[in-house]
Amino acid sequence: MINSLNVYRVLSLLFSGFIIYAFLENLYTYYNIRQEKKLPVLMLNCIAFIYIISDMLFSYFAFYKPVTGTACFFISFKEVSLLLFLIVLPFFLEKILELKSRQKFTNRLVLWAGAVSAVIIGVFMVLFPDSLNICSIQGNPEYVSCQPVITPLSVIRNILFTLYLLYMLAWILFSTVYRKTASPTKNILIGLIVFCYFTVMYMYNIFFNNSHVFQYPHIALGIVLLILFINYSSIDLSAVSIKQLNKVRSDLDYILNYDALIGIPNRMAFVNNLQSGLDNIDLKGGGFSLLFIDIDDFQSLNECFGQTAGKEILKMLSERIKEYFAHAGTLYRIGDDDFVLFVQENKSEEEIKSLAGQIIASLRNPFVIGGVTYTITASLAVLQIPKDGKDTETVFNNGYAGITSAKKIKNTYLLFDNDLTDRISGKIQTVNLLRSCINRDQFTLHYQPIVDSSGKIKHVESLLRCTHPDPSIGGPGVFIPLLVEAGLMTEIDNMVLRKAFHDVEMRIKKRFEISINLSAGQIVDSAYSGFIASFTRQHGIENRSVILEVTESTLIQNMSAGRENLQKLKDSGFRIAIDDFGKGFSSLTYLAELPVDILKMDMVFVHSVPGDPRKEKMVQHIIEMAHSLGLKVTAEGFEQQEQVDFFKGLGCDYFQGYYFSRPLPIDDLLAKYKD
Repeated sequence: MINSLNVYRVLSLLFSGFIIYAFLENLYTYYNIRQEKKLPVLMLNCIAFIYIISDMLFSYFAFYKPVTGTACFFISFKEVSLLLFLIVLPFFLEKILELKSRQKFTNRLVLWAGAVSAVIIGVFMVLFPDSLNICSIQGNPEYVSCQPVITPLSVIRNILFTLYLLYMLAWILFSTVYRKTASPTKNILIGLIVFCYFTVMYMYNIFFNNSHVFQYPHIALGIVLLILFINYSSIDLSAVSIKQLNKVRSDLDYILNYDALIGIPNRMAFVNNLQSGLDNIDLKGGGFSLLFIDIDDFQSLNECFGQTAGKEILKMLSERIKEYFAHAGTLYRIGDDDFVLFVQENKSEEEIKSLAGQIIASLRNPFVIGGVTYTITASLAVLQIPKDGKDTETVFNNGYAGITSAKKIKNTYLLFDNDLTDRISGKIQTVNLLRSCINRDQFTLHYQPIVDSSGKIKHVESLLRCTHPDPSIGGPGVFIPLLVEAGLMTEIDNMVLRKAFHDVEMRIKKRFEISINLSAGQIVDSAYSGFIASFTRQHGIENRSVILEVTESTLIQNMSAGRENLQKLKDSGFRIAIDDFGKGFSSLTYLAELPVDILKMDMVFVHSVPGDPRKEKMVQHIIEMAHSLGLKVTAEGFEQQEQVDFFKGLGCDYFQGYYFSRPLPIDDLLAKYKD
């Protein structure tokens, strides 16, 4: 018997140590993670902790400090703690299984039944302390006898406890077979089977063998093994979560660093590797080269053949460059049709120029998509690092600056130089200055008269001027292209319209008509005719008195939309003039189809006559052709009397130029033309 007691003592100590560790570990995990699925495990650990610690304290007070009352208290407390399993087991079951609504309802009934049973048994124990006498202690520290005392309440408790274990075991076994679990349950199932076995053996020994509890610590061992296997299950779940997390990280890394369409490293990957390369240069010296590649007219290709063809071309281009030049470096896609070849080897200027030339040559072979042949070209900018950039921002700025310059020629490569940066920087500063001028209303309108053959003013052309004194802004020929490139023309267009109509309403009134230049944005805007018509109504201006001028080049570039929208303006009562006529080569083809009232001949014809027989014939032909189509002709750029006389002799309708008047502010214009 002494040996059994010693074994029991050792087991009690061992069990308590394990349970304390498991409880503290789960408590710490739940405190840091605060995941709901960790709570049932923590609650089971907590009940196991109460049971095992009570068992250990009972052993201590029974064997080492034989205080009978204290020992009886802890063994009673231990046995009563089993009632808590009636509440926690269904709760634990619901969290680890994928129960449907009806199944959840049934499980909740079982949980509430367990809670009510635990409360009733607890109340009976308080009111009738002898109703759950588990055992009596006899003897002395050298020999302790613990005889089970079977009472109706203990029988009910034991039966309920066993049924709840079997209920839980059946549900988990069923869910595991039919794969309806929300988490790995193999180890939980093993732990429950072992626990049920020990519980049944415990009940059997109590009821049939009348065995001493000390000889068969089945419940304590079963609880420990259950907690052990539940912790194994948590480890399995953590392992699955880690695998899923690693996969998510891997997928996220691919999404962040690889282009979804082509499958090559993207802009973010390039920035990271570029920064690593720059850092390496700072530490070890050396250098590398970058070839920025941009497909020429890719936007036009998409518009003509569709984005599907464009995407296939991007794929095939990247595959060709990787196939031919993988030995040279790594290809990245950093924009829609922008690529960079990262050449890590420090090559000479001649070597890198040769590589750029080979890339351009490799694109001469056409791409075949669905039986259709596509031929493309590309513009390249070559940067040698660190000479052409020592940080990522400078590298990108210089790369795009080089691409912009190379695309002016197309199908070529350009070695970056610092003069290019200075020009780009100056352009950026000027654009910023123009933005400030818009915000400060530092633009005004001057008006240049257009007269008939008798010198009488017929209408005036509104011309934009900037009042800022900075010489970098220049005249309209300088700042207007910059405004267009910077995307600021919409604001300028609205401002010109507002100022011009205000001057007509308040100052010019009905003395003479006015002409306003249309930008490309206004030409392609289908709603513009309605917008400007509503504007004239607000200012009390007749649409017939407004001439809208559009340059020949702008019209040709936007012919389809331009023709339709000009017709809308014509139908609204506005008169249409084609400015700079004669610069293009296609103007004669479209002239008869356009809703035009006035032809404004480019000043190159005025400056060339008289004296150039070929230009004289061309001028005569243009005027005759326009008159045959019922159009009026305006010639601009007059500076000499003989030019005026020549055009008068050909029957030109209107005249414009410095010979008659420079563009004037509104006050000077009205003072000069009082009548």
